[in-house]
Amino acid sequence: FNTPDFDRGDEALAFRMLMEGEATYFQFKSAYARSGQEHLLAVELEARSAQPASLSPLAKDPSIPEFLVQQIVAPYAKGPLFVHRVCASQGTDALDALFKSPPTSSEQILSPHKRLFPTRDAPSVLELPDLSDTFGPGTELRARETFGEFGCRLIFKALTGDENLAACEGWDGDRAHAYARPGEAWAALVWALTFDSEGDAIEFAEALRVAQQASQLAPPPPLTVADVSVA
Repeated sequence: FNTPDFDRGDEALAFRMLMEGEATYFQFKSAYARSGQEHLLAVELEARSAQPASLSPLAKDPSIPEFLVQQIVAPYAKGPLFVHRVCASQGTDALDALFKSPPTSSEQILSPHKRLFPTRDAPSVLELPDLSDTFGPGTELRARETFGEFGCRLIFKALTGDENLAACEGWDGDRAHAYARPGEAWAALVWALTFDSEGDAIEFAEALRVAQQASQLAPPPPLTVADVSVA
């Protein structure tokens, strides 16, 4: 299989969730089988998935953003539960097939029963132009990224303490460019998203506006029809 591009973070995260999830799942499955408590395996995996930050000592370091901690531990927290769900509902042959054609988004990991089986829901691939000149002399495009459904959840969690699953589950694709000037902090973030339906797009935009207001950050400009992209 081919590894994802370095600036397609969500696809890379999904790949790691599969790889580390498979290894961790079978480690736990073997341990529970030896102890005669295999019926408790699903409970353990659900608990790990619900509290991923608790799995790493990095969570106790206030200098490390929780967003980063969650990204680091997600393959070991969300991945095993994903593998368990695939094996339980589709069998190990389906899991083997995923190593030949890996998941391409975190939404496929988070909701395999809707996004992978019985039909794979591939995310939309978005591209953005380089807008360096738009932001003034000296501005440079410093980073490209795709956040994915999981990244969107973490943005809400950072703003309000809640992942707002309902607002994020309609995600179908995104692309972000970050700009900066020499000697200055980040100058601008351009973030484009597309959703499964117009209703999903509006729900996300309104939820994000409320979350930003609750966190006392500057709210985004008013939503217009041109801002809504439907896959």
